[in-house]
Amino acid sequence: MSYLTDTAQALGVMKQAQENYIDGRIIGGEDADIIDFPYQLSLGYFSSHSCGASIISADWVLTAAHCVYGRSASILAVRAGSSIRNSGGTLHYFEKVIIHQDYDDDYLANDIAVIKASAEALSQSKVLRKVEVAVVDDETCHRELANYTFYPSMICAGVEQGGKDACMGDSGGPMVAEGKLYGVVSWGPEKCAEPRQPEGVHQDKSL
Repeated sequence: MSYLTDTAQALGVMKQAQENYIDGRIIGGEDADIIDFPYQLSLGYFSSHSCGASIISADWVLTAAHCVYGRSASILAVRAGSSIRNSGGTLHYFEKVIIHQDYDDDYLANDIAVIKASAEALSQSKVLRKVEVAVVDDETCHRELANYTFYPSMICAGVEQGGKDACMGDSGGPMVAEGKLYGVVSWGPEKCAEPRQPEGVHQDKSL
């Protein structure tokens, strides 16, 4: 069996897990207050949580392309201003989805998208969680995740001993350092935060 076929199957398993287990959460982190992360959103379909997202302007949201691929803007909504993903804050709806022109749904290359809010502008005003991980150099990440395909726009992050990571349900959420948005949660190994494969993969927002 070819390497590319192996990779496609592995990513297929991961994507199926994301669809079946959207309650997956940050691993090894702690509860967080939306006051400290006012740009964080809960993105879902018909107001049911599926992915994370970030406010980048008064009427634009940044998320992972696989969170909105093949879905109409009319069924998408985000909850803003709440530490609880399914209550509180305010719901906002959308009129347009723009996916990166080179997004590859098989290999999650260029896994980034923006969504335009409808008339009402976004306000930056189970529990939001956060986790601190380190950026992992490309050589190490590619060695430890050797069965996966990588693209230059992908950023690996994790901790060597495992136990801390983003997981299913966190896709599209922000990768932030010192208050600056660097990317969005994209994908990772089938099992999150494993010691031998501790890295999660994020998409560079500068695409």
